[in-house]
Amino acid sequence: VLTTAKHELGHVLGLGHDDEPQDVMSSRPEDRIPLYERRVDIWETVRAGGDRTGEGNSLYTEAIELFNEGEYEAARPVFTDAREVFADAVDQFGAARTAVGSFEGDPAAETPDIERIRSLLGTLAERIGLLEAAADEMVDAAEAAAAGEGETANDRRAAANEQVEVFQQGGPVQLRDIALGLGLVRGSDREEPIAGPDGDQ
Repeated sequence: VLTTAKHELGHVLGLGHDDEPQDVMSSRPEDRIPLYERRVDIWETVRAGGDRTGEGNSLYTEAIELFNEGEYEAARPVFTDAREVFADAVDQFGAARTAVGSFEGDPAAETPDIERIRSLLGTLAERIGLLEAAADEMVDAAEAAAAGEGETANDRRAAANEQVEVFQQGGPVQLRDIALGLGLVRGSDREEPIAGPDGDQ
C-alpha cells in the first residue's frame, strides 16, 4: 500500500513511469516491489503445489473409476501415483511456508502478510495431506479387493472416504489469497480454489 501510494502521488506531482526514482515510479513490479524475486519464487512454489494437487485429483478420480469397475489391480498403481503426487504437493506447500520465514526481520519486506500466508499454506498442506492419506488407504483397499479380501477392502475404502469428507468440510482455499498476502496481486491469475477428488471443493 505504501509503495502504491508513493507511485500514485508521483503521478499527481507530474512524474511518469520512466521518471526517477524508479523504485517508486517504474511500471514494472520487479522495480517497485521490494524483494520481488523472492516473492515470485514463493508464488511459483505455491502454484506448483496447486498444479500437483490437480494432477493428484485427476489420478484419484481415475483410480476410483477403475476400482468401481472391479479393476482392482489396475487401480492400485494409479492410487499409488495419486498418493505420491499429493505428497509432492504437500512438500511444495511446506517449502513455500518455510521460505516465507525469510521475510522476517528484513527491513525491505514491507508488504508480505507473513502470518496470513503461513496460515494459508499450513491449511493447504494439512488438507492435501488428507487426500494423500485417502489415496494411501485406497492402495490398501485395491490390494485387498484384488486378493478377494472384501471386508478389508471395504474398511480401507470407508477410511479413505472419511479422509475425503474431512477435506471437503474444510471449505475452499484460494491460491489468489496467497498471492495477495505476498503483495503480488497482479501476479496472480489463479482464482480457483484447491478442489478435492471429483472437483468437489
